[in-house]
Amino acid sequence: MTVNFLAGVFLPVSNLERSVDFYTKELGLRCRGIERWGESRAATLFTHPDKDDYGMLCLEETASKIVPAPKPFFNLNVSGVEALHKSLHNRFIRVSDLEVWDSPWNTHMMFDVYDPDGHPINLIEWAPKEIC
Repeated sequence: MTVNFLAGVFLPVSNLERSVDFYTKELGLRCRGIERWGESRAATLFTHPDKDDYGMLCLEETASKIVPAPKPFFNLNVSGVEALHKSLHNRFIRVSDLEVWDSPWNTHMMFDVYDPDGHPINLIEWAPKEIC
């Protein structure tokens, strides 16, 4: 067996429409639609504007209490992270401070944004360093 790629990340949400609105309008993901998953409702979102096999994020509505993780479980690679941070902050959407850090291979700029249920989502942009 070989793992080909990460196929999806699943998040519980308290209000599906509100969460879909956040992820599509604020983060630019594309929603395939609201579906029935057994007894619950869910939505599958994608990072690519016209392909259903790129970066799935699955939101499942639950009546259970949502307990967000203290740190993000995943990040999304974005372009223009600095402008995005400023835009979200100016619209009073909860974000962490913008961080810049270096690895041996890249310079990274990132921050966390919090969805309507308080799930932290890390948004990151990196630029490769020139290595001799």
